[in-house]
Amino acid sequence: MGGVLSGREWLRELSAGSMAAAAFLLSHYSLGFPHWQLPAVDLALEAAVSVTVYVGIRLAWPTRPGLIERWLGLDDPLRPHLADDDPETLRNALQLSVGAVREQVTAPVQKELDRIVAGVDAVLAVWDQAGAGAELDYTLRATITRYVPDTLERYLKLPRRFAIEREIRDGATPRDLVVEQLRTIAEELESIAEEVHLGNAQDLAAHGRFLEERFNRQDPLR
Repeated sequence: MGGVLSGREWLRELSAGSMAAAAFLLSHYSLGFPHWQLPAVDLALEAAVSVTVYVGIRLAWPTRPGLIERWLGLDDPLRPHLADDDPETLRNALQLSVGAVREQVTAPVQKELDRIVAGVDAVLAVWDQAGAGAELDYTLRATITRYVPDTLERYLKLPRRFAIEREIRDGATPRDLVVEQLRTIAEELESIAEEVHLGNAQDLAAHGRFLEERFNRQDPLR
């Protein structure tokens, strides 16, 4: 999340500015604000409408795709829908989520996301081994459709400067916390791959319970 605007952010700015200008023209030519015998009052009211529209779009559409992007087909899903649980579907869904935020996160966050992708690949490499079963299926699905998207969505809702500079818990910034959370997911995936390889079904279930409990607790980024 550096100082250069991404293509998605430029689209947001252009859309917000265009809608604000349209609101000004509409209010000027169609609404007919009374000027109450005071010069420029009607212009001031029209400008206020324009600014309100712009600010409203900026607040409602901070970093994630908005309606206009969906209309244009630019909606990169953070929370993919999985038609089934086969390895290729899981792998593609995670890559879509990671790719959707690649331009919006800093290097430390991207590093942990890359570890998660590698961890999922490692698990999928031993997918057919004995002992995987329903526990592996649930853990991978939850990781890709809940844990990773939830963590990223809460982080990306925060203002950039706040996310990088504001200390919110024990001297940690939101960026520090999201890196910690993503690192936890990556480490668990790496351990799961090893447990599946060793056939330790009981330990595999413990990994799934750990992630479930951790990400159901109150999150400091909320």
